[in-house]
Amino acid sequence: MFILYYGIALVIIALDQWTKWLVVKNMELGERIAVLDPYLGWLSHRNRGAAWGMLEGQMWLFAIITVAVIAGILWYFHKHATGKPLFQLSLMVLLGGAIGNFIDRMLRGEVVDFVDVLIPVINYDFPIFNVADAALTAGVVLMILFIIIDEKQEKKKGVLMEIEDLTIEITEEMAGVRIDKAVSSIDEDWSRSQIANWVKDGAVKVNGETVKPNYKVRLDDVIIVSPPLLEELDVVPEDLDLEITYEDADVLVVNKPRGMVVHPAPGHANGTLVNGLMFHCNDLSGINGVARPGIVHRIDKDTSGLLMVAKNDMAHTSLVDQLVKKTVTRKYVALVHGHIPHDKGTIEAPIGRDSKDRQKMAVIDKGKHAVTHFRVLERFGNFTLVECRLETGRTHQIRVHMKYIGFPLVGDPKYGPKKTMDIGGQALHAEVIGFDHPRTGEYLEFSAEPPAEFAELLESLREKD
Repeated sequence: MFILYYGIALVIIALDQWTKWLVVKNMELGERIAVLDPYLGWLSHRNRGAAWGMLEGQMWLFAIITVAVIAGILWYFHKHATGKPLFQLSLMVLLGGAIGNFIDRMLRGEVVDFVDVLIPVINYDFPIFNVADAALTAGVVLMILFIIIDEKQEKKKGVLMEIEDLTIEITEEMAGVRIDKAVSSIDEDWSRSQIANWVKDGAVKVNGETVKPNYKVRLDDVIIVSPPLLEELDVVPEDLDLEITYEDADVLVVNKPRGMVVHPAPGHANGTLVNGLMFHCNDLSGINGVARPGIVHRIDKDTSGLLMVAKNDMAHTSLVDQLVKKTVTRKYVALVHGHIPHDKGTIEAPIGRDSKDRQKMAVIDKGKHAVTHFRVLERFGNFTLVECRLETGRTHQIRVHMKYIGFPLVGDPKYGPKKTMDIGGQALHAEVIGFDHPRTGEYLEFSAEPPAEFAELLESLREKD
């Protein structure tokens, strides 16, 4: 393929030198032949400088610049343009033009120009040029076109998601369900339709064998899930019904509903908060990559509540710095199993990946430092409503910490008890978010009431109590 592009450069050089030879041989200096008079003609002209006659007579300077340009083009062509046809073409067109005029300057001490153009609309007599000059201009135009197209593709292109093999051992409560349901239950970011495709493609094996999508798992089955190591995600703007709590030129606060994934992931390329944000506004920070524009922090799919979003890199950097320094106010309300006897407390226990189930987090000795402060808001017999304030922000922190002290969240399919309420996910809501504005420094704090189903659940408990 390189030969093809070098061939294009050689054709430009050959055409440039041939046309210049014809002009020198057949036309007197200053002679003009009308082609489309007065707008186009051939005019024998010599240029000892650059465009518009700049730097006339500075052949040594042109030589240094041209050699540097040619070397740079060749380096970029082989190091950064591979797999980008339009970029490769633009570089080779530029190379042909640069060498064409370089030959003239080295052999003649001047450049032969012959194309005389008058632009009719503005009645502008364009400087005399040649094939090499035209190639240089075309190369720049092609490169600009490539940059525009590439930028649009990068916005749509997702990140490369790397997922390692996962081993699942079927327990008694999972036996008898379809394989897609069994696998989807261990990771909330995987949809059953995505898993069904993995089963069809042989990426899911039971006891070392491929199975059909309607296979029902059996007790003690060992399932090996090998999702595609590289999955390209398209992040497409979608007109979703987002509840924007606050917005200015730098930041945005959104109240995420339960059931919505924050950013695209395998099995959830559409319908995420990021898809909705991209439709709502074009100015989102790019620090977290194309699949997570503007996302400073996240909450779980089935957790509702407030999230900060950065609309530019300055805001993103500031908000992340505040999270690191633990100055952001993050308060959640959670309904937990059990009667918490004390009114408030602090859980300080390190959180890391569960060694027995890698899809879960757990309190482990070598985990990351994690601190959750809580206070009781209301008690309902064997249930307690608590406010949890995060000092750190580890994955599933509240869910893991509350389970650790013996009060798991109601409805939590991952960390809750087997006999919990089936309410479509954990009873957890990010109620308050507070931070210093990245530009003004003013402290801002926002709150959002729990969703209707959460409020209805609390009301039903009050009636029973």
